[in-house]
Amino acid sequence: MKRIQFASLALFLVLIACGQQPPPANEDDLISPIPGNIPPTPIPNGILIREIPTNMDIIFDSIRYVLNDVACLDENYEVDRNFINLPGCNALIYDSQDNGLASPRQLFAMDLETGEVLQITNTNCLFILGQAVDTTTLMTLANCSDTDNNGKVNEKDKPELYLLDLVTGDMDCLTCEHDLTSINNADYELTIIDVDTRKIEILDSHYANMVPQWKSGGILINRQVGGASASEMMPMELKQSLYLYRGGRFEEIENYPYNVFPLGAYGGYWIELE
Repeated sequence: MKRIQFASLALFLVLIACGQQPPPANEDDLISPIPGNIPPTPIPNGILIREIPTNMDIIFDSIRYVLNDVACLDENYEVDRNFINLPGCNALIYDSQDNGLASPRQLFAMDLETGEVLQITNTNCLFILGQAVDTTTLMTLANCSDTDNNGKVNEKDKPELYLLDLVTGDMDCLTCEHDLTSINNADYELTIIDVDTRKIEILDSHYANMVPQWKSGGILINRQVGGASASEMMPMELKQSLYLYRGGRFEEIENYPYNVFPLGAYGGYWIELE
């Protein structure tokens, strides 16, 4: 159901960005540029941190980094309040030809207590999940090769399981020598891989991945909130983000503008190193 909604919303937003202009602003809404404001510093390519800080609680994947681009900012270099309808910003988010994302999801870490977020990767790979093995190593599922030969790496390509070394930046593929399919699908086998021998063993062919993620501090889940159909929703009103369920209530842990669909996290995993 999420894929259907995503495809229809992508088309809807592309049509808005290309065919409509926002109504003229009221005089009261006009904002004078703030003196001295400067454009954001471009995000470097590659692996951005060498170690997961001890205060970080979760790892998640997102395209929130596109809001660092001036195409999504206003004259004060702040996130435009209608950013998803700006043609340049919309083109960074949606691929109008594939009805998918135009920018690959990257890995981030978050401190739930302070809300601090660190970007871990900025590469050509599309990351689907990331789990900390230790403070300098991540197990990650990612699409890093153009397996369908369409000239781009995106969600249509075949995912592989990697060990990512934050210190060296190396990504060691654990599954590239095996013909494993749908390894990002929660309805297939529970398979284990010996990282030294590359030996594969299927433990349970009826296994369903344990999503959402449980921990003593609460349940980490991904929620999407908004209109029932693309024709009924306003683009900036549809939300997708991570929530923490604890104490009988849901707590949204991604704030505006990073909870606007599809910038919000696609999935998240607890960091458990003890």
